[in-house]
Amino acid sequence: MTRARLLADLAALVGISGLLAGAHLGLRDELPWVAVEPVDLGSCSLQEEGAEGAEAPSRPAMPTISAGEAIALVGRGGVTFVDARSSERFADGHVPGALCLPAGDAASLLATQSLPVAPSDLVITYCDGQGPGEAEALGLLLRERLGCQEIRVLGGGWEQWLAAGGPTDGGPDRG
Repeated sequence: MTRARLLADLAALVGISGLLAGAHLGLRDELPWVAVEPVDLGSCSLQEEGAEGAEAPSRPAMPTISAGEAIALVGRGGVTFVDARSSERFADGHVPGALCLPAGDAASLLATQSLPVAPSDLVITYCDGQGPGEAEALGLLLRERLGCQEIRVLGGGWEQWLAAGGPTDGGPDRG
């Protein structure tokens, strides 16, 4: 075989491989395409209605879930907890099995990385608990980027989780 023929065959194989890979990923709904232009959520905290100089958000509020209801879902298949707090706060303690996706970095992280969340999962987002801002913004982003439709914000956030006696991972003396 000539060198030109080998290069032509190699180019054809590379082209066919690319087409097959693209078709395969296109047929697998559970593998979202996340490398899209980031959405600017600012600090990811949604503005409160009536806040000075701020208008109410035009996006609908995310539905909430109580700590008691969420505690019953820990470890169940098809349920994913996503922590919107900083990685430092996550390391201090988090819901067992939760994914750490800090709200302030979420748009840029999702633009370059995939997240092991199936669009059909129930996704429960949470933050510290001083209002649902970061958890809600993260839920909206996951809906937009990954196509997740069943998203709940943990009412009262991490503070309420602890107050309700929810299990924890991480942090001193917690595992």
